[in-house]
Amino acid sequence: MKSRFYAVFCVVWAIVLLGPAQGLASGGEVGAWGDNSEGQAYPPPGLSGVKAVAAGGFHSLALRVDGTVVGWGNNTLGQAQPPPGLRRVTAIAAGVQHNLALKEDHTVVAWGYNGSGQSTVPGGLWATAIAAGFEHSLVVADFESLDRYHVFMPIVGH
Repeated sequence: MKSRFYAVFCVVWAIVLLGPAQGLASGGEVGAWGDNSEGQAYPPPGLSGVKAVAAGGFHSLALRVDGTVVGWGNNTLGQAQPPPGLRRVTAIAAGVQHNLALKEDHTVVAWGYNGSGQSTVPGGLWATAIAAGFEHSLVVADFESLDRYHVFMPIVGH
């Protein structure tokens, strides 16, 4: 069961992290192309020191080498504005209207739309990887923390 979950995660992670609309220049600047109807393909001026990007529905994220996250584009549901004080981030993932950040201490922070519970992170998770989908979120985490919170139990959306 664990290996199938990990394989699915890897495919989703590659799609979400690399995304079809963003890329990194060698100096840590962000390049973007494609639909810019909500400003998602226009990184903030002066954005540099970036080590990872994530493309959401109509918003974008950048993870800087200092562990902070920058967002831009549509912010109707708070998806393009990382929570105040979010620091020490090692990985990011963007869903259609929500995001995840994996912190150095292996905790997960989520923000944006939460209509299906995708931005409600169970407490006590010790995660090593994250991914965000349309209206769901995935983690690779310590089995005991997943079992304790019944994370594998499906949440019925719409």
